[in-house]
Amino acid sequence: MVEQGHFSVACAVLATAELVIPPFFRALADIAQSAFEGVDMAFFDRHGFRDEGHAGDALLLFAVSGDETHFAAAKSHVTLDLDYRCELNDAWLATIHSIRSGAHSAAFS
Repeated sequence: MVEQGHFSVACAVLATAELVIPPFFRALADIAQSAFEGVDMAFFDRHGFRDEGHAGDALLLFAVSGDETHFAAAKSHVTLDLDYRCELNDAWLATIHSIRSGAHSAAFS
């Protein structure tokens, strides 16, 4: 579903999305490298640290374009985004665990 909302709310969600990338980025790069032999790491070399700058830019845009009437919507959307990211992270970790334990390969044989 696509909603029409205020630009500042979108900036708040984007800032949050970008802020959570750097702490996980090195682990994601390591997972990709160990999961796919010979994977092209150029994407991982170009990204990660850049996301911190994107987060700062989005936070600045939120600060200059939002007002207190947008705070409740921003909080709601940011919380939803973080909840989805937690679910995705849990699924990744479960998959990694199943691959390491050998359960994953047995499921596909």
